[in-house]
Amino acid sequence: MRSPLRSLGAAGLLLRRLRVEQGIALLIVVLVAATSFAFAGGPRLFNRVADDALGHSLRSAAPPDRNIVLALDSTIAAGSGQGVSRLRAIGESLVEDLPPSVTSLVSDRLLRFTTVRLNVIDPPSYETRLSLRYQDGLTEATRLVAGRWPVDRGAPLLPADPPEPGAPAVEVEPVIFEVALSVATATEIGVAAGDRLALTLDRSDLLLTGRRDRIVPVAVDVVGLYEPLDGGAEYWDGDPNLLEVTQQGNPDAPLAFATGYVAAEAYPALSMSHLPFHYQWRLWIDPDRVDASQIAQVQVDLRRLALITGTSIGGAQGTVVVLTSLPGILDRYAAERALA
Repeated sequence: MRSPLRSLGAAGLLLRRLRVEQGIALLIVVLVAATSFAFAGGPRLFNRVADDALGHSLRSAAPPDRNIVLALDSTIAAGSGQGVSRLRAIGESLVEDLPPSVTSLVSDRLLRFTTVRLNVIDPPSYETRLSLRYQDGLTEATRLVAGRWPVDRGAPLLPADPPEPGAPAVEVEPVIFEVALSVATATEIGVAAGDRLALTLDRSDLLLTGRRDRIVPVAVDVVGLYEPLDGGAEYWDGDPNLLEVTQQGNPDAPLAFATGYVAAEAYPALSMSHLPFHYQWRLWIDPDRVDASQIAQVQVDLRRLALITGTSIGGAQGTVVVLTSLPGILDRYAAERALA
């Protein structure tokens, strides 16, 4: 059995060595503490750096690339609701069908519909095609320069029967819709607030291919002119059609493609024509909501969203197409992270 005196002697020897070698002991303590901190905090620091890098990749991408658009070309009846309420309900249903990993990234939603193209009869400046569009948030993203915002006048745009052979032409008062135009668009096509433009269907529109639609006489009153608060804002999502004219043709025979803003309340009257529309439900991706640890699942789910088949959407046949470049952005980030 070890003597108590011998144990006390060993302890005293150890204490004397510690007093002599205090620097070495302190260094050992520091090394152990630093190693423990690295093992405990390293993964957390790496995840934070990874999240910051991913957020930077998304913020530096153009909004049309990182955002998601659910697009449908079809005809959706307005139903018994007011304005675009049925279109909003359809958008909500479509978003609910998306994987949770994707919907968790969405910070805002934007609805818009666009009519088929219409020919401007007797254009003030040169040959012009006009599309009518409603888009959420436009009145907040612009300022009125002249006139007022459009409202719905209530008269429906109805299909028209083909004329009877040999029957005399009958003068019919046109159905009037109100529109607002950007100042740049109005200047380019030669109109001002208060002007009226008579319209007819543009048979070259791809949505009318193979169709024989006819509509009653229709015209638009330009009731307001607006300017963007910030033409480069993310709100416009890389689509300047509500801000400026797109030109085609050639210098000797130019052709203007213009877009006018209509009130949401005008949709039921427009949809009575049974013409096809371009519908878009735009989903805004918030870079701050993206977690680097979830990237693998988001990548898998996005690849499954090539098409969302809608066999009966709002009483209309059609396929909802998912438009986004987000998978490519995430794939590039994942590759760079693997190399790092």
